[in-house]
Amino acid sequence: MAIGVAKIESREDREFRSRLKGLSAAFNFTQSGRQELVRKARDLVGEEKEKIRAEHERGAGGVRIATRSGLLVDVVLKEIYSLAAAGCARKIGKFQPTFAVVAVGGYGRGELNPFSDLDVMFLYDKKPDQYLDAVVTETLTFLWDIGFEVGHSSRSIANCLKIASSDLTAKTSLMEARFLEGNARIFHSFASACKRHVLGKGVNTFIEQKLREREARYTQYGEAPNLLEPNIKESPGGLRDYHMAMWTAVARFGFRYPEDLHRQGLIGRDDLEEVTEAYDFLMRVRNDLHYLSGRKFDHLVLQIQGEVARRLRYEDDEKQLGVEYFMKDYYVQANTIHHYSKMVLERCREPSRLVNRVLRVLRQKEIEPGLYLFRRELRIPEESRNILVENPLLLLRIFQPCQNHGAQLSEDVKRLIHSHLWLIDGAFQSSSEAREILVSILKRPGYSETLRLMHETGVLGRYILEFAAIICHMQYDLYHRYTVDEHTLLALRILDDLETAEEPELQELAAIYRNLENRLPLQMAVLFHDVGKGRGGGHIPHSVRMAREAMERMGFPSRLIEQVELLVENHILMSHTAQRLNINEKKVVAEFAKTVSTVENLRLLYLLTYADLRAVGPDVWTVWKGALLWEIYHKALDVLEGVEEPETSIEEQVARMKEEVVRRLAREVGREAVEDYFQAMPYKYILSMPAETITRHVRLTTSLGDDKLRIHYTHNDEVRYSELMVSTIGKAGVFSKIAGTLTSKNINILGAQIYTRNDGIAVDTLQVESLERTPIYDERVWESIREDLLAILEGEKRVEDLLANRQRSAPFRREAGIAVPVRIELDNRTSDTHTVIEVVCPDLMGNLYRITNALYQLGIDIYLAKISTEANRAINVFYVTDLQGMKMVGEEKIQAVREGIREALLPSPA
Repeated sequence: MAIGVAKIESREDREFRSRLKGLSAAFNFTQSGRQELVRKARDLVGEEKEKIRAEHERGAGGVRIATRSGLLVDVVLKEIYSLAAAGCARKIGKFQPTFAVVAVGGYGRGELNPFSDLDVMFLYDKKPDQYLDAVVTETLTFLWDIGFEVGHSSRSIANCLKIASSDLTAKTSLMEARFLEGNARIFHSFASACKRHVLGKGVNTFIEQKLREREARYTQYGEAPNLLEPNIKESPGGLRDYHMAMWTAVARFGFRYPEDLHRQGLIGRDDLEEVTEAYDFLMRVRNDLHYLSGRKFDHLVLQIQGEVARRLRYEDDEKQLGVEYFMKDYYVQANTIHHYSKMVLERCREPSRLVNRVLRVLRQKEIEPGLYLFRRELRIPEESRNILVENPLLLLRIFQPCQNHGAQLSEDVKRLIHSHLWLIDGAFQSSSEAREILVSILKRPGYSETLRLMHETGVLGRYILEFAAIICHMQYDLYHRYTVDEHTLLALRILDDLETAEEPELQELAAIYRNLENRLPLQMAVLFHDVGKGRGGGHIPHSVRMAREAMERMGFPSRLIEQVELLVENHILMSHTAQRLNINEKKVVAEFAKTVSTVENLRLLYLLTYADLRAVGPDVWTVWKGALLWEIYHKALDVLEGVEEPETSIEEQVARMKEEVVRRLAREVGREAVEDYFQAMPYKYILSMPAETITRHVRLTTSLGDDKLRIHYTHNDEVRYSELMVSTIGKAGVFSKIAGTLTSKNINILGAQIYTRNDGIAVDTLQVESLERTPIYDERVWESIREDLLAILEGEKRVEDLLANRQRSAPFRREAGIAVPVRIELDNRTSDTHTVIEVVCPDLMGNLYRITNALYQLGIDIYLAKISTEANRAINVFYVTDLQGMKMVGEEKIQAVREGIREALLPSPA
């Protein structure tokens, strides 16, 4: 137990103390006098708080502001205590301090962020008395009256020990106890008892408990510091990690501050300087979050990151936004805290140095000269610390035995590596020996964790300078959940995991990965695919150039470099093609296959696309997206392997399909009904639809009769969506009405194929899912859809009313804070027969209906729709023609389409 140390008062603090004393000296012990004192004290405290806030806004350090805030409370509390003690003496006849006033928790550290908890304990020896009751009542009442929110308790020493022995949170709070006023002897008795009974021989148990607590916290708040929306206090690398290091150091060594650890040789001078700077930075950010929100608020959510960055004087430039610079600084400092906490914890978990030395001698195994394996950790004994200078390549080679033995580097070795990064110079970076070490690491399973370890020690960024450029670089959007370096390392791990993947939906990808003759092009492409981010403009050209420069410097062969360039240049092409284009068009597949050029490249790009998508964030990859990628992969594979369709005419293909449908429907409808259906549908429908789907459509339209509406739905449990078929008479605007109705039921539309027979009967097929990304199994939902859609078609209901009612009863939860600009593009090159309209807009309820209704109002016929979302934005792609079946041509017509869609998406007037 380390006894809290009071902070040194500044000139400003002394002036405030003097003014407060002057006020209390005028206290005349009457009710009116007390009220006047409360009023003046409240004004004085408010004035002092504003001075502290102004100092923060002028750029004062985080610890400076927190310390001044803590000292402000100290001064007020001590003065109130003096007044309460004097009042007690007048009432009772004398005053004996039979208790201690103690600051606990964060206040015990002497640092208070603007709206942090203020916890005070009144500590007595065995039982409370009249002195305690009188002082507690007066002190707390006065503090509340002048505006402080105080958490308080009155406890005996024995009670504190009992609670601390069973409550880990209470134990750590009491470890930060700091004496303020009253009976110092009682406080020292309490501190001594804690050392003996609460910690004592239980230090190891306490440290293990804190480690388990940290694991639970990481599970809740994220596993890495580089999160899109970190919690300044609780996330990895947050203030709680710093405090945890402090608690364990106090428990093990009795040291409270990093300076103590440095003096004892437990951390180096560089460690001390880095963690001091990092802690001050995080405290400054937390101060600003509190001031900005006007309350205790520690979650650095996306919508306020830009404002915090501006308040902390970060500015935009031609390459990056100020908020991106700010968040990079945050991640750098959070990683420093994270590593410091891990290092201190290792020091605290070790037995005494003498015991540890003996154990190492007895149990360690020398795996190569100068490198020892002990307790699954790689260590370098003190007498061999010059080994890196003698052999700089060991800075890379040391990771091979870690990978081979499934071991980690000890914190001592990590620190040793970090202090010798200067050895990785130009000659090292272009060394063929270094390249071969990297290649050998990439050839073995577990390479992703080895690369992460290289990253944590600074070796990866020092060896591959292009990777250093993306370290802790964030992208200011809701789609990318990690910094670019974290995303890249996660993508490599996702590939690495395919070696042992067991999920049914990943088996084809896993088989392709396992059967690759050479994984190096794929691994290098993943490593470099995003290194160009943060350089202004599109990142892909920068990434391609930087990948070439890096691999040429490292001495890789030109053929490999060209292959990596192709993969990096096209790393979003496959996803874009699958999710946004009509992959039933031969032209689309042919152009994609031509770009990829070989079967090997196709396989590598398929794996790269999967890893890249899955590493964006926990909810980005879906089975539906996987199915779309699978489809374009196999279509392109057929092209590249020369699988040719039989040379048959369109008429022969239609006739063959017709016979297949007749066979399937032989017992339900006659040949004549099938003949009529095929006669009424365009060739492009018959050639693009499988026989099973056409069979369902014939069955549905045949059952329509004189009714206005028929629907049919099936569920694809493997790909996890439902397919809805709608048949109705008269197409005008039907798809927009369907879209609006489904949206009002909280149903996502993934895609749609829309056809109209020449007799006016519409056949629309939609792939849909619930908000939980599952098929819609609830029959009541489907009946509600049928009823509402029929009422809309008959004019008894309006889509706008359904949407408005749904928003009032259960509005979608949409994340705010980053505006999504509306982008509308019309493309007449991708398809030979249709204009492709792409609309990027906020993912808000009703927007799909507004867009499709606008297209209907503009006289535009939708043939196919593909809908996808990226966090808070929706990407809506439509293949369309005019009502005569022609493309949208002419600048005037194109501009009218853009304006009509943009106007439809404008916010409705309040």
